[in-house]
Amino acid sequence: MSKITTAMLKTGLSHTKLSNMMDSETWFSAKKAVEFGFADGMMFAETSETAEAVMWNRFSMSTAAVNAMRRKLPSKSPTGTSVKSLYQRLSLIKPN
Repeated sequence: MSKITTAMLKTGLSHTKLSNMMDSETWFSAKKAVEFGFADGMMFAETSETAEAVMWNRFSMSTAAVNAMRRKLPSKSPTGTSVKSLYQRLSLIKPN
């Protein structure tokens, strides 16, 4: 069974919606994952929503920045460095 079929059964979302979410590498907070049906509940629901929002915003911004850099990479660098090598270097960038 494919990932999309499994997610369709779990969430009730359409194939198109799930496919678009996967293509755009959509990330969710724990609360949103429960709302969409990807998770049954949260282990630590007592976490303040403000703290969760701050952590989520930091993660979203850093993920967006890395993804934006990845999209700008050419298939081959001017120095001849392989794209695989460049992706490995980018993966070393971690948010604070």
